[in-house]
Amino acid sequence: MENRKIRDELESLVSFIRQKHKEFMVSRLQPLGIKTSSRGAVLYAVFENEGLVQEDISSRLSMDKAFVTRELNALGDMGLIKRLKDPQDHRRNHIFLTDDGRELGESIVKIEEEWVKMAYAGFSAKEFSAMKNFSERISSNIRNN
Repeated sequence: MENRKIRDELESLVSFIRQKHKEFMVSRLQPLGIKTSSRGAVLYAVFENEGLVQEDISSRLSMDKAFVTRELNALGDMGLIKRLKDPQDHRRNHIFLTDDGRELGESIVKIEEEWVKMAYAGFSAKEFSAMKNFSERISSNIRNN
């Protein structure tokens, strides 16, 4: 079936892109003291939305809550984040960056911009938007089943 072949090729390409993005990020993050791309992703999620609770970070990144907790603990040990108790629910912690964490977050923004410039070179805004729309449709189909 032709659709199966195209689907297999598409999924292989998506997997390749994801793996290369991970390798790219690790190569840029390690000199900054961040050992894994997932740790960088958690820091970046906090950078974009300070004050999130762990569950929100886990949901945004589609990562297991326990895994996010380990990454947050590591970032806390590095002095990059701080936790503040929720005044209405003391079991929940809101996550904020320290000054060092914010500085590192700004570096991650630059690294991501470097990736986008390299990976999406030659795409028009219209093509980029169409690619995003197709990806969102696939994601929606998966979530709704």
